Amino acid sequence: MRRADKYRLIVIAGVTALLIWALVAGGASDANGWITGGFVCMAIAAVPLALLVRTRIRRMWPLLLLPTCIAIQLLPWPAHSIAPALTWMQLARVILYVLVFASLREVTRGTRWEWKLLAIPLALACVEAVYGVAQHVRRGEDNYAIGTFGYHSHFAGFMELLLPVAILLAIHSRQIAAFVLPMILFAALLHSFSRMGLAAFAIAVVAMVTIRTRRPGIVAAAAATVLVAGVLLAPTGLAERFERISTYDGFRHDAQLTRWRNTLPLIAAHPLLGSGARTYGVALADHDPNGDDHADNDYLQILAEMGVVGTLAVFVPLGVILWRCIQTGRHNLAALACAGSMVALLAHSVFEFQMYIPANVLTLCWIAGTGCGVCDRRRSEAST
Repeated sequence: MRRADKYRLIVIAGVTALLIWALVAGGASDANGWITGGFVCMAIAAVPLALLVRTRIRRMWPLLLLPTCIAIQLLPWPAHSIAPALTWMQLARVILYVLVFASLREVTRGTRWEWKLLAIPLALACVEAVYGVAQHVRRGEDNYAIGTFGYHSHFAGFMELLLPVAILLAIHSRQIAAFVLPMILFAALLHSFSRMGLAAFAIAVVAMVTIRTRRPGIVAAAAATVLVAGVLLAPTGLAERFERISTYDGFRHDAQLTRWRNTLPLIAAHPLLGSGARTYGVALADHDPNGDDHADNDYLQILAEMGVVGTLAVFVPLGVILWRCIQTGRHNLAALACAGSMVALLAHSVFEFQMYIPANVLTLCWIAGTGCGVCDRRRSEAST
């Protein structure tokens, strides 16, 4: 085995340990204890990663935009976080996210291991799916599948991230048995009772078919297939959850539109640089003492915490990565799977705080890094 491949295996081991650590910590939605273990995991990958990227470090500057924005919020001027301790912890999380993305991008760029790399979070998702469905079956219909997560919608976010990968891996393998895995993940998504999780998955399927074929008939057939499968396989009680949002009052209540409205003054108070990363709950307490720690809309919450500058630092690089995966996905199934996964989570983030669930963000970075690595390799091959 080549020395570079040994380095890559060590990097993969460190990143895998980090994702497992976050999952075991319940998705780590509200806890920071996983961060210490996370840095230990990434320390395993740090040296071999540095050896792999030493000739391309100057090209990785866009990855530093978001950590830089958060670091500026910790300075006395021009902006100062209203809760520096929370901002420090979010900075630590973001550093881990950046390291995961850089690791998987570099490993994929120099190999053809993309499907093997994507199989690792897929295997973890399969374990989560079986565990979650067993929870629901054992406890009854009033207890949704949550796996190791604290909330059913975050569990659904993890499923929807890996479902596009599972489907296209099955297509890539050309084996009927391979379709068992996406069926397991889809069953878990249904048993999570997450309405937006199902909608986000449907949007991802439509997006992938559109990217690949650009034929309206096939796109409509794909959407109809997801709808029919959902209706036929839906567990008891799921239809009632959709009926709750059939009226405007029900939708307004379940979508937490009041929180959206309460977030607007926070954005207006710190429009440029935000109130500080992860400080939404503290900022909202000044306007609504009974408020929550999340806006149930990632875009509004990030805008409130990071301002216009920080929001651009989050979504412009992510948008560029998504666009590259879309372009490459027209000819490469792995890149198409990565694009579908990103679309799913971005869609779900309109009505949830998926971007604040470390296990899901780490998985997003894993998928985005793999997809970006595929794009880099194909561009390099085309230039030669």
